[in-house]
Amino acid sequence: MAPLATFGEADEPEEPPFLELASGMVSEAVIGACVQVDGYDLSRLTDDVAYSATGTNLDTTMLPVPGTVGAAGP
Repeated sequence: MAPLATFGEADEPEEPPFLELASGMVSEAVIGACVQVDGYDLSRLTDDVAYSATGTNLDTTMLPVPGTVGAAGP
């Protein structure tokens, strides 16, 4: 079974490390994911990922543009 989370170092020194979640569940956490990097691609945290029994699914220092995170396709 593949891991839910992938951690990585950025390719460029000025880029922060990253976290990607895929195919799994985040549960029983006060905050499911806390993102403190402006411009972070929030789709990296929602690829077939369910958030359950979390106080807050996503906490960020920025607001995503409506319709871009978890948007349904045509």
